[in-house]
Amino acid sequence: MHGYSKGGATTLAILAYAPERLITASAGGMGVADFPGNIALDAEFDWNAALTERVPVQFPIDLMQVEIPVMTINGSDDAPYPKTVRMTRELKNFSKFILPGYGHINAMQPGTVPRCF
Repeated sequence: MHGYSKGGATTLAILAYAPERLITASAGGMGVADFPGNIALDAEFDWNAALTERVPVQFPIDLMQVEIPVMTINGSDDAPYPKTVRMTRELKNFSKFILPGYGHINAMQPGTVPRCF
């Protein structure tokens, strides 16, 4: 499954909520950041309430339990390292692709990414 921006958050939420439904996960313009205020793994979290309006962007996720390949695609001007530092540290099968010179908006616009990508 791949999603970009809010779709990337959706992909990561499914990875947290129902990992058995995925064989790979790719999130563009997104990641699992290592910021203060992250929801702790042992915290009470009501997925039913969280999913009633929209996909949450913060949720508990135990990356060390993820067995499938996970990839992120971020522009170099879209803070790719803060978004992926925790993923780099905790995922067993993780790769990140950084598009040099691109931000969040133009990273996926047709005609803006060089042909070699």
